[in-house]
Amino acid sequence: MNKFPRRPKLQKAFHLFLLPLLLFSFLGSTISFSSVPFAAAAPDFANPDFQNVWNRTDLPVKNGQTSRSYLWGPQPFSGAIQEDYAEAPGGKRVVQYFDKSRMEINNPQGDRSNPFFVTNGLLVKELITGQLQLGDNKFEGRTPAEIGVAGDIDDTGGPTYRALGNLLAPAENLTGQAVNGAVDRQGNPIPATGFTNQYPLTYAYYEPLTQHNIAGPFWTFLNQTGPVNNTGGGLVQDRLFNPFFYATGLPITEAYWARVKVAGQVKDVLVQAFERRVLTYTPANDPAFQVEMGNVGLHYYTWRYSNTTPIPAPGNTNLPAVPAGLKPTFMVGLGNQPGDLSWMTSSGVPWDLRYTYLSGGVNRGQGWTTWQWNAVAPGQYALDFLNSSAKPGNNLPGYIPVLTYYQLLQSGPAAGGSEGDKDFNNLNNADTMGCYFREFRLLMEKANAAGVTAIVHVEPDLWGFMERRNEDPAQISAKVKSSNGSGSLKCDPALSGQPNELSDLPALPDLSGYDDTVAGFAQALVGIRNAYAPKVLLAYHVSPWATQAYGDLGTSKSPTFNVAGTAQKIANFYNQTKANFDLLFYDIADRDAAFKAIQYGDNSGWLDAGNNTFPNFNRFHQFISYMTGYTNRRGMLWQVPLGNTIYRTMNNTDYHYQDNKVQYYLNDNSQHIQDAANSGLIGILFGAGADKVTAYTDAANDGITNPAPINGNNEVSKYPDDDGGYLRLQGGAYYSRGAVALPG
Repeated sequence: MNKFPRRPKLQKAFHLFLLPLLLFSFLGSTISFSSVPFAAAAPDFANPDFQNVWNRTDLPVKNGQTSRSYLWGPQPFSGAIQEDYAEAPGGKRVVQYFDKSRMEINNPQGDRSNPFFVTNGLLVKELITGQLQLGDNKFEGRTPAEIGVAGDIDDTGGPTYRALGNLLAPAENLTGQAVNGAVDRQGNPIPATGFTNQYPLTYAYYEPLTQHNIAGPFWTFLNQTGPVNNTGGGLVQDRLFNPFFYATGLPITEAYWARVKVAGQVKDVLVQAFERRVLTYTPANDPAFQVEMGNVGLHYYTWRYSNTTPIPAPGNTNLPAVPAGLKPTFMVGLGNQPGDLSWMTSSGVPWDLRYTYLSGGVNRGQGWTTWQWNAVAPGQYALDFLNSSAKPGNNLPGYIPVLTYYQLLQSGPAAGGSEGDKDFNNLNNADTMGCYFREFRLLMEKANAAGVTAIVHVEPDLWGFMERRNEDPAQISAKVKSSNGSGSLKCDPALSGQPNELSDLPALPDLSGYDDTVAGFAQALVGIRNAYAPKVLLAYHVSPWATQAYGDLGTSKSPTFNVAGTAQKIANFYNQTKANFDLLFYDIADRDAAFKAIQYGDNSGWLDAGNNTFPNFNRFHQFISYMTGYTNRRGMLWQVPLGNTIYRTMNNTDYHYQDNKVQYYLNDNSQHIQDAANSGLIGILFGAGADKVTAYTDAANDGITNPAPINGNNEVSKYPDDDGGYLRLQGGAYYSRGAVALPG
């Protein structure tokens, strides 16, 4: 896990703080940019008839009224799109994309009661043949899609759509006979004996129109009954598909076994292509989810809208409410320690937020509870930070305090060879967790004493490491109700050695109602917050590398990275904790791009500001847009690097490393901040994530410096700030223009 960010370690009080979607572009000839951007959060349905079709089968799934896979997806992932179609009025038809398919209305004047008034296109046929359909008899030639029909985006075993083009030949009637075909990535036959011996399936139906057989599990799936919403919105038992081919179309290949990488594990999967959908049968899945619709909508969208133009920024519909106590405008803040408060107050910029770390561990004798004068009781450091943020002096309105609570990894015993293992083992140590919960309660008491709205950002990276261990937090063990805090490990003592260590404080409220799981851990933190500091807002940390199925969104250069799938899996993890956290904090990068390149040989830190190549800003915003919708939580960008490519002082030496994130967001207009706000973000926190990265203060103690430019960074600094004063000047310009009002 060395590529994942490591957080700075802190020294004790009053020592200096050591800062040691599916990815798409659009073709202008076939799409209207004004109507297409990915809608933020839960996108609106483009047409009430689309919603009615979705409501019938998928609303019961989303509401938890039935256990089966989605037929369309949890929500649309595009807005209304005007696509070329020769026979449609004006040569355009309205379509909308879902994970599993595309809905379309070819004749708006048709009979709306007809089940085929809303259809889904022959997407699989187009993907396999490369014939993009632009009318009843009009086609545009394309290269067939080199996209796997099932499994993870980096799978190399399962067949691609192009490969299925080799398997379209008609077959004889094999009803009742064994399903005995198996193929590789290129559609070539491979030995099937291992599959057929283990899974003795037969064909159940022969379709004479296309001359292909339908495998038994798929025939059962297409003829199933279950809970659906009728036209009046009531839940009834009915056929999901009537006729059976309504959603899928007719079969165009036989069924074939393949070895496919799914969620990071290679599994046996039976795949069969139909005109409109791909069906998969995975015997290892829970019975209710053994047969699923492939992500044809995502695949087709990727194929059709190649990366020849910049991907759009998200839209801004249906955003959740901003948590109480926060501002209705997009907020900008800084990582700022006690010794640097005067820089904020004298900068001339009305910053909104101020953040610091609370770290050091709960039982090492060096945690944040010891960061004050020796005679002062534990926790005064946090109380002082809260008070000085809210009332910084100089007749300033004050800053909303943000506390990044980064304690678990730095606690003892921290057994294991990786950060994830150390976190997990600490979570499962009753003594450690007893101290942890006592200390968290102490923080809530101090926050309540301050009487201000504060944000506690809980454990960067922890949640991502835990998701990589198991996608269900209720299946990951942790000591919660069985934590005790008594034993060989002591909680942090005060520096003076006086008897005011945390283990001597009153016992915690009863934690017996929480399970000994990571889900129970999250719920317990919310319970302690509710009991001691109801004005505190809790924030999960979102790591874009958390899901093993798809990889690291933040660094991937792939134009077909599954943004929607990544967000869905990560969001599911938080949703399954069933803990009422208030916000999500996103880690877009924690070190300047040039610092990473020079110090680590890692060039992945740069994001394309033109949003043409990957990784880029709009793709990250699309990820956030999905997360906002899937979790119903707003968010903030956190610990965004401070470098720029403008000032001569940025010469890629210590404290002067280049990056482009400040200048992307705080440029000469507020459009990129508006884009961020449209995705569900409500603020951005700039700060250093390691020692010797770029600082906005004069951390280098080198005064005003203007060495020779190294790559066009020609601006001359007038401030001793290590970034040349860029953050100070551009932050001031943002507020002078007027802070962006939050949409929704």
